[in-house]
Amino acid sequence: MGMTAAPRRARRCAGEGSLRRSSRLSGLAASPPPHGGNDGAESGPKAKTKTKAKTKAKTKTKAKAETKAKAETKAKIKATTRVKTKAKTRAKAATKVKSKTEARTEASEPGKGVVCLPRTLERSLEEALGNGGGDRSASAVAVVVGVDEAGRGPLAGPVCAAACHLPPPDLDGISDSKQIRSEEGREELYGRIVAAPGVRWAVAVVDAGRIDEINILQATMVAMRGAVAAVVDPPPPGGKVAGGLVRVEKASSDREGCYVVCGANDAGGRPLLLPGGGGGAVPSPDPRGGHYALVDGNRVPQDMPCGAEALVRGDSREYCIGAASVLAKVTRDRLMRGYHDLWPHYNLARHKGYPTREHMAAVFRHGASPIHRRTFAPLKHMTFDGDGRILEDEEEEEE
Repeated sequence: MGMTAAPRRARRCAGEGSLRRSSRLSGLAASPPPHGGNDGAESGPKAKTKTKAKTKAKTKTKAKAETKAKAETKAKIKATTRVKTKAKTRAKAATKVKSKTEARTEASEPGKGVVCLPRTLERSLEEALGNGGGDRSASAVAVVVGVDEAGRGPLAGPVCAAACHLPPPDLDGISDSKQIRSEEGREELYGRIVAAPGVRWAVAVVDAGRIDEINILQATMVAMRGAVAAVVDPPPPGGKVAGGLVRVEKASSDREGCYVVCGANDAGGRPLLLPGGGGGAVPSPDPRGGHYALVDGNRVPQDMPCGAEALVRGDSREYCIGAASVLAKVTRDRLMRGYHDLWPHYNLARHKGYPTREHMAAVFRHGASPIHRRTFAPLKHMTFDGDGRILEDEEEEEE
């Protein structure tokens, strides 16, 4: 019994010792290593340095991302602003174009309240008249007359020049006749001009034969001078003004030669019976003085019956010249429509005698009419028979 119990206790004690050793080893394995070990080096200063580096890198990346985002936002704002600015600029330009277009449209339909041309030089003459002096001897000026022509460039038909004194109030729509697009609009405005109270006007017509004789420039000067003369001192019917122009009652395509038509109204708009020349001239509406002409272009005709000066592009700058341009243009267009009835194969009513392709084709096919200007190219290079048919074309022979 004693022998058996002793070894059993010895074995039990040995087993407990082994268990205690295993537990101690397990505890050692599970416990963290001391700070002096290799693993401790990773969790010390180096670990903190790595953490700081990572944090710094993240911060730098984030800053870069924010900077990039700000730059992109700024670029978008700039692009949007640029687009808006361009849009505003286009809108302003479109509004400006629209305003001009509407003004032209209204000018082509008089009576819609469109602002007419100013009386800039006319007012300055009146102011000088009131002050009793001026470089233009304005103290002797009471009637300012606008002068303009129509038909210098066409291959056929006359050149017409008008002179017009149109006192206030202003008529809506008075502007350069070329800016009034419709014939109906010009015709309506013509009617209002010649019916206006106090108006004094004249239109001179110089035909193609005279143009070929003295050249288009001199023919234009003759027409301008004759129109002004008929306003300053209208001759009796059948009488003549400067340049040999005969006064007639009406411009007509049935009439040959060179002539002038004229008219005047009293302050109430009633037509005046124009007496003969000399002492019977229509009295000036202002007893203080006479006439002064503002001529469209860069040249004043010689031997004018009154003082005058040229105004380049005056038909688009000065009221009285704009009124004259309407009278000259409408008179000539009426004549060309009448010539169309006489020679319909040229279709003069469409192109008014200008050398369009259609017009030139008709000339080569039918020859020249009595109203064609033989000194204008290409007609000046051609030889015609008595009926106007082409006998010879020098340009074709040279080719």
